[in-house]
Amino acid sequence: MNRTALASVVALVAFVSGCATEHRETWPDGGPRRSGALRSGRQVGPWSYWWPNGRLQASGDYAEDAPTGHWKYFHDDGSPDAEGDYRDELRDGYWQWWWRGGGPRARGFFAKGREVGLWTFLDEQGRVVRQGEFDDGHPVGRWIESDGSGAPRERWAGPDVPGAVLVVESAPEGGAVRRIGLVRDGRRVGRWSVRDSHGAPWLAGDFVDDAPQGRWIAWNPDGSPLASGDVKAGRTAGEWRLWIGGVARPWRPESSAPPPSFDPGGDVVLGLTPEESMLFGLHLAARPLDPAALARAAVVPRVPAAADARPKALEAPIQSPPSTVRDERVAQEFVAAYGMHPPSRLPATAGSYDNVATPASDDEGDDARARRWLGRPFPITQFRVADGRTLDLASLKGKKVLIVVLRGFASGVCVYCDAQTKALSADDARGALLDLGVETLLVYPGPESGWEAFLEAWRRGGRSAQPPYPCLFDKDLELVNALGIPERLALPTSLILDEEGIVRFAYVGRNAADRPSARRLVEAIRELRARP
Repeated sequence: MNRTALASVVALVAFVSGCATEHRETWPDGGPRRSGALRSGRQVGPWSYWWPNGRLQASGDYAEDAPTGHWKYFHDDGSPDAEGDYRDELRDGYWQWWWRGGGPRARGFFAKGREVGLWTFLDEQGRVVRQGEFDDGHPVGRWIESDGSGAPRERWAGPDVPGAVLVVESAPEGGAVRRIGLVRDGRRVGRWSVRDSHGAPWLAGDFVDDAPQGRWIAWNPDGSPLASGDVKAGRTAGEWRLWIGGVARPWRPESSAPPPSFDPGGDVVLGLTPEESMLFGLHLAARPLDPAALARAAVVPRVPAAADARPKALEAPIQSPPSTVRDERVAQEFVAAYGMHPPSRLPATAGSYDNVATPASDDEGDDARARRWLGRPFPITQFRVADGRTLDLASLKGKKVLIVVLRGFASGVCVYCDAQTKALSADDARGALLDLGVETLLVYPGPESGWEAFLEAWRRGGRSAQPPYPCLFDKDLELVNALGIPERLALPTSLILDEEGIVRFAYVGRNAADRPSARRLVEAIRELRARP
């Protein structure tokens, strides 16, 4: 028997609280596979997972099947793999990764699952190969890159401003870099970054006509988020988010005391409150660029916008928690439920996953959200495809198109997305769609690296390298937001476009499990074909 197969023996013993049971599973040779507590079939409290060789694979807490709090992951040789926190099923706070054997690989901060602040990526020899700032998951400003064989290269990650030059302003007497950004015709424009006296990122945001404008974000000295919000003509506006102890709360900066005065060198004043630190940094950002500072600054032409001149697509490594007991138990049930011969009802466990009632059949969904799109053009037409090419939906005019929006990668691979993709890829469903001349496309929201984790789940059981349908990336959730379906990345949504690109069928799930079966989609396409 394959060593990696699940052992048939599962030990269940009474849990001390009386409200849960202790769940233990073993590998075929009797070694531990996973253990922890189950309440009403869901994982709660501390859990541990082991590799088949007996070494610890992962440990952390669950809250109703969702990873929460601090987690640690290990390679199968026992060396650390990753470590960080989850909050509301998303990576949040400081995370770090290691290469197999123990060398550091990457480190940085998340806010609601999106990279923020300073990030560092290292090669297996421990050399820094890329370092720079993220803002809400986007690499921005100046990045330093190196392949380890030569001098570091500076890259401007954008946003680009035609006709501008890059100004790097240092502290007096050649100290650490203090301000970095773009200047055009002597006035600051586009992205600017403010560093503290040690050169660590402090604030960053946009300038318009030499004044801070738009969304700004501030970080603590360790790179964790401090505050974010809007600025108008150099002054804070509206409600901001302020992080205290790693937890975000609403904050109106105008209710705070004005920032303290600063010395000409712009050194950070010790003992500032978080509010004062943010306001002080914004005050420093808005300070005029005096002639002496410009004389010391290194003025570098803006890096051309050609693809090979910009930083590589940067994302934090994906770290997927091991599959839950419930996921594995119901996976096949959901494949059948989303297939061509579904049962009259979805699996009984479906509704309990998200604490949301699950419809009795696949003829429901969120009808109000779905109706908004009937008779309207599809909102986004160009996508990057997983194989590297760009797809313009205009090239598919003359064909009916089925677009299936998956949930993306939140804290792990979605069992429902995996099941739905397998059901649509089964011979009977795929054959019916091909016979109807339908072009089927999958949309994967969020980080593109999550697709690799999804493919790993797909390949289990000896399946092909990837699904038979093209996968379109929605990294910045542009489509998700346009459709009005953001919820833990995205609500599962299926749409059918006619030959002119107009939405003629829409199904928006009310929760993660609520999806139409392949049979329902095929029937909808046949109904559309029968219309005059």
